[in-house]
Amino acid sequence: MNKLALLAGAAFLSMGGIAHAQGVGPPIGVLCGNVTVLTNPAAGHNRMVTGIAGKTIALCGYTVSGSTAGTIQLEQGSGGTTCGTGNVVLSPVISFTANQTVMALTDYADVSIPAGLDLCANTSGTTNFSLAVYWSQF
Repeated sequence: MNKLALLAGAAFLSMGGIAHAQGVGPPIGVLCGNVTVLTNPAAGHNRMVTGIAGKTIALCGYTVSGSTAGTIQLEQGSGGTTCGTGNVVLSPVISFTANQTVMALTDYADVSIPAGLDLCANTSGTTNFSLAVYWSQF
């Protein structure tokens, strides 16, 4: 009997161990049904979406184009229309040349901003551009 238990244990261990439970269905995604456009802003920090206490902003992407070269960086922050308080970088520096369009879009939100904070854009180099951000708030 001991030999039989030993053989059964060895057979179980040779199967790779215990199987873990698998999720059922796709993960829940956040679709972005809102768009905010910033056109020819002042250089520096600009609030694009105002945070609401208890609600998270989810970001799906952006489109930027301008008549002259410049850079933009998406951030989260607070402090009014200039987003001057507690800024945290959300994107790499987005560089664009004159008459170029740069896009980064996903089907679902891939960046979330904590509840109550604003979505901001830090701009430099030019103010002759338009930036559209695609977002949701829940």
